[in-house]
Amino acid sequence: HSNKIVDDLLLIAREEAGQLRLDLRNIDLNAALAESADMAQASVEVLRLGQPAQTRVDPVRLRQCLLAVMNNASRYGGTRGRAWIERTGDWYDVYVEDDGPGMSDAEKDQAFVRFFRGSGAQGTGVEGTGLGLVISKQLIDAMEGRLDVRSAPGAGSTFTITLPAAETSAV
Repeated sequence: HSNKIVDDLLLIAREEAGQLRLDLRNIDLNAALAESADMAQASVEVLRLGQPAQTRVDPVRLRQCLLAVMNNASRYGGTRGRAWIERTGDWYDVYVEDDGPGMSDAEKDQAFVRFFRGSGAQGTGVEGTGLGLVISKQLIDAMEGRLDVRSAPGAGSTFTITLPAAETSAV
């Protein structure tokens, strides 16, 4: 557990120092989302986009981010999770939604701050460091994307990872 925390802090420090190395490749977000849902600690229903969703990312780091968001939703967000992809112009939005208690505006403002754990995490007996969403946001930012959360008390939460669509070339 201590090694994981140290690794997480080192990743944050490398990103902040501009020394984070990414292995960027074109991937299909549909496959990455399905694979991550299969690996997640809880059941996440994946709704597939009917066509390939090519983006250029570090596939290992993207999976890390998807798992962090999915596991966060399953730990603190209720009993049902859904994930899907939508295309908007030159961007893909990957949504991970839960039916949990949601977050207040103050908690949403703190969601991507180191070591913050919301009220849904306190007293649950679920271990956490408050680093998963911070790291995910930094990794998604480094891959030229965005990570946001939309939530309201009693209405669940939806995390959105926005990534640029990749140029596709004829084979």
